[in-house]
Order: sequence, then structure tokens, then C-alpha cells
Amino acid sequence: MLVEIDLTRLIVLVIEQSVDENSMVEIGYNLSSEEHSPLDLVCYARQAEEAGFSFASISDHYHPWIDAQGQSSFVWCTLGGISQVTSKMKITTGATCPTVRIHPAIIAQAAATVASMMPGRFTLALGSGENLNEHILGDRWPPATMRIDMLEEAVDVIRILWQGGMQDYHGYFYVVENARISFHNRCRQWGDRCRGRRKDRGRSNDGGSKQAGHRDLQRIGGQGQAHICRMYGLLG
Repeated sequence: MLVEIDLTRLIVLVIEQSVDENSMVEIGYNLSSEEHSPLDLVCYARQAEEAGFSFASISDHYHPWIDAQGQSSFVWCTLGGISQVTSKMKITTGATCPTVRIHPAIIAQAAATVASMMPGRFTLALGSGENLNEHILGDRWPPATMRIDMLEEAVDVIRILWQGGMQDYHGYFYVVENARISFHNRCRQWGDRCRGRRKDRGRSNDGGSKQAGHRDLQRIGGQGQAHICRMYGLLG
């Protein structure tokens, strides 16, 4: 069950993950890229974490839904800013379309970058998109059945690239040649200035340094995430 509560400028997503009477309800914060500037979104994410929210969703749009909203920030830049002002709150895109406007190989690189900046906190949610955002390059807008096929193939591309190493892919919709996403546990340690600002960022529970490598990237591309991708595709 998904319920949206609009409290002036705050939209809270209430998600009941199970119908079991003993299940817990988790409340998250929605960051609307269509309504707020990127700097405001970064600020709201920090405040949401400080207020106790455990997760947040951020929209991935090119256009706002209506002109009155008036914002068109690039979500991957905003996520970089959010990574610098939060340390515990989990973030998910809601949802990214990896089929027409942006090639799935680029989405794979973008998501891997954010995952390396938010170790263990980032989830890539994928959808089949809508014409509002995906028509901008002049490509033909495919029918729903084709969009689902494109989404499934895009997921394959992303998963293959997250395996690391040099990869090729020749599908019906997408071609990737000699592509490699390199995060071989070589992410730099946080400097003293960063530790002073956010002492707990980038640290594991046992006090050791936590860095994102290919295992982290494969984790967010596991079976559970594939189910999310299909669900968004069928609803998209």
C-alpha cells in the first residue's frame, strides 16, 4: 500500500511492506526535483535525516509536471550534493528511465558513482518512463509493450557493466562495446576536513573504513532490484 500525504511543502510516503499484522510501517521523505531547486533539495535531505527519516526518494525528471512547479534539476548532480550532507539516510531514485533519453550504459555509470559516494545507502529504481521527459531528443515514443522490452534489456546492460571488467553487449535495442566501469576499491579515503564535518560518513559499524567496489555495485543490482525494475515497468 502506498499513501501520499501532502503537508504544505512536505510529501511523506507511507509504505506498508507487508500485510502481516506484525509488519512495521516505514516513513520516508520525498524530494521533488520538479518543485524545488537543487540546493534546496540538498538542504531538505539533510534536514530530513536530522528529523529521523530513514529513507528518501528523489524524482528523476527533465521537465516539471506543470509550469507552476518550474524546476528541471539533473538528479545525478543533486545526489552528489546529498551524499555530502547525509550519512545514514538511504536514497532511491523514483524512478529513473534508462531507455530513451539516457542510454543504460550512462545510467550504470551514474548509479555506480552515487553508490560509491553513499556506500550501502543507494538504490536505483527504474521505470519505463513517460513521454513528458523522454521525447526531448526527437526519438519516436514507443508503445507500452516495446518500452517494457527496452527496460528489460536496459537492466541487462546495467547488470553486465556492474560486473566490472571490459564488457560488450549487442542487443536488439542497445549496443555497448569495450565499456568498463572501474570502481576497484580505489575510492579515496575521506580527508581530515570531511571527517571533521561528518565523522561518521564512510565508516563501517566496527570503525573500519568502508569503500564501495564492484561487490557493492553488484549488490544493488541483485534479484530484489530486478523485481523492482519490472514492477515499475509494468506500472510505467
